[in-house]
Amino acid sequence: MPIDPPALPRRRVMTLAQAAAPAADAANAAAPIAIAQVIPLTGPTARRGDAWRNGAEMAVLEANGTPGPRIEVYTYDALSPAVGGRSSLLRALDTGVKAVLAMVPPTTIAAALPTAGERGIRLIAPGSAWPGSPSPWLTLASPTPRARMQTFLAWLRSSFGWRRFALLGIPSDPDRPNRDAFRSLAGPDLVAEAAVTPADTTSEIARLLRATPDAVFLDAPVATLPRLLTALRAQAPDLPILGDGALILPHTLEAAGPAAQHLIATTTGTPDIPALAPFATRYETLFKTPLTSFALEGYTAAALIRAASRRSPPPPLNGLHTDASETVLETTWGANGEPHQASFIARVGRVGEIEWLTLGQG
Repeated sequence: MPIDPPALPRRRVMTLAQAAAPAADAANAAAPIAIAQVIPLTGPTARRGDAWRNGAEMAVLEANGTPGPRIEVYTYDALSPAVGGRSSLLRALDTGVKAVLAMVPPTTIAAALPTAGERGIRLIAPGSAWPGSPSPWLTLASPTPRARMQTFLAWLRSSFGWRRFALLGIPSDPDRPNRDAFRSLAGPDLVAEAAVTPADTTSEIARLLRATPDAVFLDAPVATLPRLLTALRAQAPDLPILGDGALILPHTLEAAGPAAQHLIATTTGTPDIPALAPFATRYETLFKTPLTSFALEGYTAAALIRAASRRSPPPPLNGLHTDASETVLETTWGANGEPHQASFIARVGRVGEIEWLTLGQG
């Protein structure tokens, strides 16, 4: 989940259109693309809104410094009182914009979807704002567990030639979407599975290893991972251990100690991934504050508008074809502003040494 950025002094920020004005040139003379963002600018979540606005501003500045139609952004406080029964989001939809970046609760998104659909306005919101609606819109979430595990397994098979996998977890936590997706996609390559308790951990791991897997997918609550890593390493010191981002959390690695090696995890686009270091440097130079996941979401949302507007010939925004709940947060951006879905892989070869990889998906 996103983490609040550190407390910062409140500052006055010019509108994005004003900030980008010096970059205008003759190539930007085409009719501008007007978008709105509805973000918290007051109240306890104002710091999140500030970070989101910074990220969006950075994307718009980059877009307006290149040929193509300018992007103009109108900003609304998501926490402003409703006027005439209409929220800030609904009022933003009344302004003739092509898209609205909405950092608002799921219920607010759901209430605005019919209006947005009638007017052909694209809604783009954080993944946490998923309203459970089938209406077309964009959510800035990580790829679904199935999509991520599909990429992960394809990479494991092609990179290492592995065809024998095992699953290890605990029986008291049945709802594990990553584990379930891995099990389904591994198919006949899943040669063993064990759900262990403290009383039978050693014997169940021994049974699991008798199937001679090439690697074990370890999926359990964070609190139990160090214990399971240690128990697995006691019987298989060099066996590759697979998992999601919880496997390489600092707490997990520290608590597991020497057992935290030969790990491979698929994780999300968090700000500390080295692949994002150039982006983080640009962001911190521009805003004098550390990059946060909220800023990444704001940048990604605005960059989608940039990607749509730079096609040749530039289509209307709805030419950026998407399905309901399409996910775009794990995204890298090409030199021409085109989005590429990506998965991020962390490898711990030896204790304390993490290697990061970015796996493009087209």
